[in-house]
Formats: sequence, structure tokens, C-alpha cells
Amino acid sequence: MVIQLKRTDVGYTIISRFEESFRAFLSESLEILFDNYHQAIPSGIVGKAEERSQKEDWDGVDDFLEEIDFPDLKEIVLYKNQYLTYFPRPSLTLQEFSECMDDLYELRCKIAHIRAFTSLDLDKLSDVSRKIAKQLDRFGSDFINFIDVLSVSPEEVVIPTPVEFLSNQEEISNVRNNVPTGDYEYEGGFVQDRSGRGADIQKIIKLLEVEQVVTIAGAGGVGKTALATKVVKEILKQKSNKFDGIVWLSAKETKLSYLGIKDIEPTVKNYEQLLDKILEVMDFPSLGNSLVEDKENDVRAVSEIYSSTLIVVDNLETITDEAIVNFLLDVRVSHPSFKVLITSRKGLGQVERRYDLKELRKKEAIQLFKLVAKDKNLDTLVALEENIIGTLVEKVSYYPLAIKWMLGKVAIGKGIYEVIDSINETTSDISRFSFEQVYNDLSNSSRKIICALSFFDEPPSAGVLSYVVDLEKDDLDDGLQELNLVSLVIPEPFKNEQSELSNRYILLPLTRGYVRQQLDKNLPLKRGIEERLRAVQLHIEEVSRATKQYEFNLSNMGAVTEEEKVAAMIAQNAFQRYQAGEYAEAHEEYKRALSIAPRFASVYRNWAFMESQEGHLVEADKLMEQASKLNPNDPQIWLIWGNIKRRNDRIKEALDKYEKAYQLDSKNHIILNALGLAKSRSGEYEEADRLFKSALKAKVSGSQAKHEIINLSSLSDNLARWAEELENNRNYREAERKLKEARELCEKVMKLDQDDLRSRDSLHQIYRKMGYFYRNRNNYDKSVDFFEKVIFERPTRYKEVKNSVIAAIQAGKILMELGEISRARSICSLELERQSGRLSHDPKLQDQFKDLRNKLNEIHENSVSGKINLVNSDRGFVIIEKLSFPQETYFGHIKSFLPKLEIFSDELVGRSVKFLPHRSEVSNDTKFEAKFIRLKSS
Repeated sequence: MVIQLKRTDVGYTIISRFEESFRAFLSESLEILFDNYHQAIPSGIVGKAEERSQKEDWDGVDDFLEEIDFPDLKEIVLYKNQYLTYFPRPSLTLQEFSECMDDLYELRCKIAHIRAFTSLDLDKLSDVSRKIAKQLDRFGSDFINFIDVLSVSPEEVVIPTPVEFLSNQEEISNVRNNVPTGDYEYEGGFVQDRSGRGADIQKIIKLLEVEQVVTIAGAGGVGKTALATKVVKEILKQKSNKFDGIVWLSAKETKLSYLGIKDIEPTVKNYEQLLDKILEVMDFPSLGNSLVEDKENDVRAVSEIYSSTLIVVDNLETITDEAIVNFLLDVRVSHPSFKVLITSRKGLGQVERRYDLKELRKKEAIQLFKLVAKDKNLDTLVALEENIIGTLVEKVSYYPLAIKWMLGKVAIGKGIYEVIDSINETTSDISRFSFEQVYNDLSNSSRKIICALSFFDEPPSAGVLSYVVDLEKDDLDDGLQELNLVSLVIPEPFKNEQSELSNRYILLPLTRGYVRQQLDKNLPLKRGIEERLRAVQLHIEEVSRATKQYEFNLSNMGAVTEEEKVAAMIAQNAFQRYQAGEYAEAHEEYKRALSIAPRFASVYRNWAFMESQEGHLVEADKLMEQASKLNPNDPQIWLIWGNIKRRNDRIKEALDKYEKAYQLDSKNHIILNALGLAKSRSGEYEEADRLFKSALKAKVSGSQAKHEIINLSSLSDNLARWAEELENNRNYREAERKLKEARELCEKVMKLDQDDLRSRDSLHQIYRKMGYFYRNRNNYDKSVDFFEKVIFERPTRYKEVKNSVIAAIQAGKILMELGEISRARSICSLELERQSGRLSHDPKLQDQFKDLRNKLNEIHENSVSGKINLVNSDRGFVIIEKLSFPQETYFGHIKSFLPKLEIFSDELVGRSVKFLPHRSEVSNDTKFEAKFIRLKSS
């Protein structure tokens, strides 16, 4: 809409005609829809109308509606949820209607303030009023026709804005103030959205109601001064304004325009000027005093006389006079009626309530772009689609000053993309104005932090940042505090993935480009940051994969927040150090991980596991206690704690931990298996069997074969333990059945993976148990068969050697008792005797095997043939003559027969035997005794 009339007059014409149409529509609707229109109007609006008109009865609806305000129109329509009663077929939802009416009221107020009503506001007024008019039946149609006429022939219908409609300047001037009108090139074009700068204004006004010192902090060019100006002017407009005076003090020494950085004269340079300005604005009578002390007394008098005075200090960071800073720091004590609003890149650092100002919202930035482009007659840019404008303003990080500077450059002939490309150059006006001085004054730690932040696409948490910058905690905290004070970094509280309150650190977008340019000058620092950041990123990817593959592995720490992911990386490094034998270094790494994520239960858990491996069970318990307090609903914590207890033979305590894990996750195969192991160790074999079978059926995310091997092995081990108890209770049939089941399960496991050593050991353990079982049942053939299965022909591992020797001893003894000396010697072979030399840690077992083998060799090598001549069945002995020397006879006890004789009678006389002759001297008499007597076949 291009017209040669006052913008406010056009706006007033539209809003007044719209209001007229809406009131007419509402008048007719109230009379048609309701028997008594009073019932459809909120009592508060009725009361206000009565108070204003000083009457309780009206001539009709029209008479009543004349006494209400514009916002009341919306309230009447929405009263008692009657929106659809007024608009049965609405083109706007209730929410959209409400927002449109709020927008119109805001625009109506702007018309009353001529300077605030922009060309964009006029376009918006036309668009929004049309939207609502479409619902106002014939009244709306008449209004839309009127707007169409207005757009073609405005001079025919526009009416001047009545003087009484304009803002009452006299009312504003009643408050003493020296608030500047504002430099449009620098501060003009201010746009405000209810959720953006408009919200900022209201929040700061509320802060000033409860705080004595408020600082609007932000980087150069983000709009601090413009916002402070708007805040003060909004306060001046409020009828409830409680300030007796507003004193504006600007310490700004430079300003940026499209022509470059210009020097300007500040209104305050030193402490005395501050005192003079306060006295001048508050119209305090001067007595010609020239001493600073006298002026201080006068300012104190101002503080005592007036109930509330607002002191605005713009651009505090350029003030070098410490007396001014001290005045602001002491204001609570020395001038309690003063309130202070500061704009600064740095702030006071104490006593203040900071309000960190960020860049514009995208919607606001687009509005500002259009407004400034229109005012500079850049019609081509105004006509751009919003998504293109959005891309352009994003390139300057939605900074209001950068947007105005960019369009100013375009207005004098520069290409817009050429201007954008120059922004991040360290020599550009915008970079120098916004960052140069502040960056150069930073400490080394602060520079390192801000350089690291420039690499993050998303604001990092303190833990991640701590790892990447590789600074001690105190240095990191000091650096972040400095960056916060100079408004280069904003700490933003947020709820992390575990709904815990944490901080992340935001680098203002326009700052990023400047910092990256500076970082290119320090390549060693740049490479160091890149390497550590890459390590973090790779680890986070690994964590994600591990979570899917190894749910209850120690390497899966369940890290959720960024801090936890970094702490997990350090904890895994600690684990690797421990594996390499570096306990002390691992201990320090775990402490470091907790300094980054002090509430990360998994670090305590893994640390506890290491301490338990070292035998530090008290320390392990304390760490697990802390882990369980931090995350009592994590079944993995209880599982690991149970494992620690079980491996240290504290089965009852382990069972308690496993039960808690089971209560949290009763379907997880690892928990089911662990609980089953504890139940089995506690003698609850039937319950253990049930748990192992449930675990076997459970779904697994990893290898199905590995899952089957583990659970089948556990089932087998439980059956073997169960069989042992059944045997002790003399339930031999059931014990044998359990052992056979156990053997079948172990053999099934071996088919799944023949190279699995643990499975092989389990199978040999079952064979050994079956060997003992059949030996105890006097089933020597089966017993020897199973013992022989245990024996490795060429054992390689210590356990294989030990099990082979034990089984060989058992089989050899049985065979010797059976008189099968050759077979016994074959089992207790010379090769196995050589292998038993590796059992240096078990000399007793070595001696047993050696003695048995020597005895077998002696029997084999020294046995002679003989014949039984006499049997004394009553006393249980025989007399044997030596065939090679018949005159030499030997005494043979019944117990010396191999195997034991079932019948001992005279039928043995004449039977041929083999025996080991033994001579001994007793009382000067030689005693001849036959040992290891074996009957020869008839």
C-alpha cells in the first residue's frame, strides 16, 4: 500500500472502521442470540462501563458498547466458551482469533505513538483486520470493501487521527527524565514479538520491580541499548509507574553505522559527571557547590527526598573511573531508593541481576530486515520471499546491529552476499566493533575455552567442554566466569536427558566466525582441540553401538548426558590402565571421571569392580552403595554388585542384590542367569533350574549361540550340584538322572562351539562327577570310563593337567583294585607323569600320582607266579607257594586279593595266581607275605 499520507492517519482510519464494524456485529449478535444481553457479558466489563458512564441502565446494546474498550470486544466473544455461538462456521480457530485481536490492540496502541507505528505495522494491521472481518457477516464484507477502496483511493477515505487518540505526552513528561529519543540509524527499526523482544521488555520491567541492580548483558551489536531504551519508554507509558525520575547516562564512545565505526561523545566519563547528571535531571537546586563531597551529599538528599529513582548506565564496560563502579556497587547501602539498569558486555560481576540478551528470534530478524530495507528503499530486498530473508539474516546470526549494518552497506552500493562474506573477517567493522577489544583482553584459559566452543554445533555441557579444553576445574570455572562476564558465552540451565538440572554454554553465533578466524592464527591449539573433540565424538558413537550390543557389559555405562559420555570415555581409559597393571593411574582416572559427572552412577559401579578385583571389598561396597543411591532403578548396578559378592563367596549378600536386579527386570536373561547361579549356590536347585530355563527362553540382543552356551552351562552345573545333594540324601536314581541330563546339556554346548574352553571344562567336570558317582555305587566299569573321558592325551592348560591327573589317580586306583594293572599303568602314563611336573602349586597331588604310578610299576615288574596250597576261610588267609621255588611259601590275606573275592573257600586251593612277594624281618624271623594277589584264569 503506497500512499502520500501520514501512516498513522491511515492506520487510525483502518482500526477505527474495523472497531465500528466489530461493535455493530456484536450489537446485532447480542440482541439476536440472547434474551438478555447482560448475561453474555463478563461482570467486570459491566462494572467498568457503569463506573465510567455513572449509570446502570442503557438505552440499548449500542449505548452500552460505547462505554467499553477495544480489548473488551474479545473478552465478550470468548466469555463462557461462546466463540462458536458468535461464529458457527469460523475461518479462524479460537486461538487464532484471540491472537489476532491481541495483535490489533497492540497495533492500535502503536498508532497512538507516531514514531512507533511502522510501515510493516500498517501492512500487518490491514492483513489481520481482514482475517477477522471475514467472520463478521455483512459488517465484515462492508469493512473489506472499505479496505479495497482505501488501497486504491486513500485520499478519499482517510481521516486524520484525532488529537485525543494520540499518546498523552504531557503525562509522560511528568516524570523527570533525560531519556534520549534514540538514533534511528543505530537504535531504530526496533521490532518486538510477544515471545521475543517484547517478552524481554516485560521480563526486565518485572526484574526492576524486585531487584535493585539489573544488567542487560550481551555481545556488542545484540541490541542492549535499543532494548534498554524501549524498557525505559515502556515504564514511562505505564500509569502505575512508581519512578519519580529516570536518569540516562551513556558511556558509549563509539557507534557503528554502514559508514564505519564513529567516535561519539559520552554523557558520563567520570564520577563527578555522574553526580552532576543525577542532580540536573532531578532538578535539584544547585548552591554553586564545586566540591565532589558536596555533590555526593546532594545526591544522597535526592535519594532521601524521592521514593524511587532509576539510574540507567549504558555501555558500562567503557567506564574507566573506578569511583563510578564503586558508586553502583554500593548503591544498595548508600542510596537505597535508587534502582540501576545497566547495559554492558561485561557487567559488574556482583550485586547485579544479569539478564543475558541473545540474538533476535528468526521471525523478529525477518521483520527487522523488511522494515530497514523498506526505509532504505531497497524494494528488491523487501520483495524477497521470507525463506530467503531467513537465510540472509541467519548468516549474520540474527544480530540487529549486523542486519542494519548489512543493509546500510547494500544501500550505498555493496552486494549483499559480498557484505555477508566480509562479516567474519577480522578487519571488518562489525567484527572489530563487537569483539576485538574484549577478545584481546581475555585470559589464556578463557581464549582456550571460547576457541573450543567455536567447534561445537550444539552448546556443550560443562563435562564435555572440560575434556576438550583439558583444563583443571578451577581454571575452567574461572575462564567460564570471565567469558560470561564479558557476554561472549551464556550459561544456559537445561534439563538433561535424565531430567536433572545442568548447564550448557552458548557461544553467540556471530562470535563464532570471529573466534575461528583468530584460532587459525594458533594452529597447535586448533589441532589439539580438534583431536580431543574427535575422540569425544568417536566415543559417543561407540557408546551408542555398545548400548545396543552389550547391555550388561561393563563397557556399556548407559551414558545419557554429554557429561556422562565423556566421563564414560575416561572411565574406560581407567579400565584399560588397570588391565595394563596401572592401578594407581586407573584410580586417578576414575576420580577425574567423577569430577566431570559426579552423579554418574556407572563410574562408581566400574570403579567398585576394580577395587573388588584388588580385594578392596570395603571400598568396593562404599562405591556400590553410592552408585545404588544415585540410580536405584538401574538393574545393572545391582547385578554387578551381586557379581562382586558372589565372586567373594558372599552368596547370601549376592542373592539379595540379584533379587533387587530381578525385581527391576525379571525378563533379562543375564539377570535370570545370575540369580539362578546364586540360588544354585544356596541349594535352591529347583528354583535355579526354573530361572535358567526362563533365561534360555528370553530374547537376547547379542549372539544367540553365546547366550545358549552360557545358559546351558549354568543349567548343567546346577543339575550336577543338585545330583550331589540327591546322592547325599541317598536318592541315587534321581541323582543319576540329573547327572545324565547335565552331561547331555554339556555335550550339546560342545556341539555349539567345540573351541569354547569353558564349555569343555564344564563337560569334563561333569564326567569327573559321574566317575565319582559310579565309583561310590561300585559300578567300577562306568566309573573308569568317565574318569578316562576327563583325561587329556596332551593337556596344554594348567587346569587340563590338574583334571587329567586327578582323573588318572581315581581310574588307576580302581583298576589296581580290580587287578587290571596294565590298563591302570596305561592310564597313569609316563607322559602324564611328565605333565604333572607343572603342578608345582599342588605338590600333594603330584606325590599322590607319583606314588600310584610307582606302585603300579612295582606290581607289574616284580610280580611272580604261584599256586594256592591252603585256604583258611575262618581266619581269612591263604598259603601260596612260589612256582619258581616251591619250597618258598607266602602268607596272603583275603584283603590282598585284587579284585576283592566274593567267595573265600577251599575251592581256591590249586588256583594259579600272580602276586607281589614281600619279605620283612619280625623278631629275627623272616616273614614272607603275598601282596596284590590276582587269580589267573582257570
